[in-house]
Amino acid sequence: TNALCANVGTKSQEPVSLTQTDCEILGFAVLLHDIAKPLTLTVSDRIRFNEHDQIGARMAVEILERLKRPRVVCDGVFDLVRRHMHFANLPNMRVAKLRRFLQEESFPLHLTLHRYDCLSSHRMLDRYDWGLEAWQKELATPPNPRHS
Repeated sequence: TNALCANVGTKSQEPVSLTQTDCEILGFAVLLHDIAKPLTLTVSDRIRFNEHDQIGARMAVEILERLKRPRVVCDGVFDLVRRHMHFANLPNMRVAKLRRFLQEESFPLHLTLHRYDCLSSHRMLDRYDWGLEAWQKELATPPNPRHS
């Protein structure tokens, strides 16, 4: 998993340091994020994998629990797998919802999982680039004193 974590944040202005636990979470999420696709495959107007993110998150936790991984790893992987399809709607999110997502401590992991997912399939990084730019802007935005 160290190789997966080696270039997190390298395109950004802000250094991102990931713990060993973060790297383990990211590694398992990369490996397991599409695990439910075979179970959810449907063919209608096109091939679809409805709810593969939700079902896959539960499957991933079952696997990690059998491997006796710590709860923090199980929870982190569950979150990444469950929400890995959110990037498709990133530019269309309401501002408040987008800002909450960008401010999450786990956002660099979500961003990196999305990057690896794109690079391993269609190779289009437009949503990744958009998310990285939005995150950089959010990091540079002073906190609202009314919400501190």
